[in-house]
This record gives sequence, C-alpha cells and structure tokens, in this order.
Amino acid sequence: PDGTAQDCTIERPSGDPKLDALSCTIYLQRAKFESPKWIDGTPAYGVFRSSIHWTNGGGAPEKELEEAYPADMELTTNTLPPGAGTTTKITVQIAVGESGRVLGCENRPPLPHERKKYFPALALIACPRMISEFTAAPAKDASGNPVRSVETARIRFSTGQLK
Repeated sequence: PDGTAQDCTIERPSGDPKLDALSCTIYLQRAKFESPKWIDGTPAYGVFRSSIHWTNGGGAPEKELEEAYPADMELTTNTLPPGAGTTTKITVQIAVGESGRVLGCENRPPLPHERKKYFPALALIACPRMISEFTAAPAKDASGNPVRSVETARIRFSTGQLK
C-alpha cells in the first residue's frame, strides 16, 4: 500500500528460469509506484501486470507477442474508434476484493508507449463486463493472505458480431 514493490510473479515463463529470475530481480530493483488507492481513497495493495520481452536483435513478430501476452478478456463490438483497426487492446484499472471479485473498474491513463493507440471510450464497454464476468487472482500480503487490491487488466477488442 505504500507503493514499494513487494513481489514479482512470472505468469508466463520464458522457458529459461534464470532469465525469469533476472527479469524479476531487475523489476523489483527499478519499479517505482504511486501508492494505490481503493475505491474509497484509502491505501490498498496494487498489482501491476506488464510484459517483459527480451530480444537479441530485431524483436518478435506481433502475432508472437499476442500469443505470449493474451488479454484477460476478449470482447467483440460492431465498430472500433478511428485508428484502432479491426483489433485493439486497452488496459483498465480494476478494484479486486479478497475473493477475486471485481468491485470497480475505470479507464487507466496510457503509458508513454500506449499514447498513439489510446481509446478511453472502450473502457465504457469493458468495465461493466469486467465487473459482471471477470474474476481476478487476488493480491496477497507479505504473510500470503488475500487482500483487496487495485490491479490492471487487458481487454482485447475486435470488430464483428457483438457478443
């Protein structure tokens, strides 16, 4: 709740345990966060999910990255905002109770690399669905007990028949 990084968990291992451990070590040393706030403004635990992509040169193709870092929820809509193409991802901030139930959801401002593809109106579609359908893994305190938290979640939108 004070903004310091407590732990790092690899959700999708690289296949190289040493590289995964190095990624967490670097992340824990460098990560700086604002103190997360619960729905009512009180301090809460925060869960920040991010992808780390190691390359030796040119980088991975977009399809490979999509498979490596899937969205938490997939939604289909009839139209997407101009500039989004036929698919786009957004990240929202969710308030998660100790049971993993999503109790609140809001648009998350873009990180610097996301500013060109930022579509805040899509959060108006995604958030009600996150609250009604998504269950998150609850954060845990230093003793391993589930705690309420503020987390990020990724939603992939595509065009087609509205689901």
